[in-house]
This record gives sequence, structure tokens and C-alpha cells, in this order.
Amino acid sequence: GGKGGGSGSGNGGSKRGKSRKFDILGNLLSIYGSKEIFIDEYRDMLCHRLLKNYSYDTSRDVATLELLKLRFGETIMYQCEIMIRDIDESKRLNSGIHGKGKTNQTPRSIEPSSSVNATVVSE
Repeated sequence: GGKGGGSGSGNGGSKRGKSRKFDILGNLLSIYGSKEIFIDEYRDMLCHRLLKNYSYDTSRDVATLELLKLRFGETIMYQCEIMIRDIDESKRLNSGIHGKGKTNQTPRSIEPSSSVNATVVSE
């Protein structure tokens, strides 16, 4: 037959993938019982994940957050956005601490190779 078969390339495959992701989210919401409980759990998980993220790479978390903001709205996801911004700010601070981008003389007590790291955490 000429219908179906194939590798799933083209727009049909991507639409099916998006629908499936939303179905998974719907299933998670039904497991948690409410969107508020789900978001609280997501926020807690994100917090732990970001604090253990020593590479300060937030690209995956930003992408996930953008999808969740589309589903739930920006207001309810605002605290998660702040957490990600804090990690991005931490990355900038640590670049300054470790001399990436600045060539000023550093005090003897803090050497560029030291293990000093800063993490910004908002309340």
C-alpha cells in the first residue's frame, strides 16, 4: 500500500510527537491530582536539579519551562523562571571570580584556580 509505512518524517510525525507530550503532561496532572501540586513538585525538583548543576547549563530547563508556561501561564511558573535566572547570574559571577573575561590582578589569597564558587539563590 501507498499509505503509512515510512519513517515518520514530515509534519505528521512532529504533530504526533507534540500531541503525545501533552498527553503525558495530562497523565502526570491526573496522577498528582491538581496542577498546583504538580507545579509545586516540579518547582522542588527544578530547585534540586539547578543546585546540583555545576556546569550552569540551563538550556534544557529553559526549554521545559517555556513549554510549561504555554500550558499553565507565565504567572504560576514565575518562581521557576527566577530560579533559572539565578543560576544564569551565578554563571556570570563565577566567570568573574575565576578571571574569565577579566585580566585584573587577583589578591594572593584568592587564586584563579581556587575552588570558590558563587550561587545566587532568591527567596
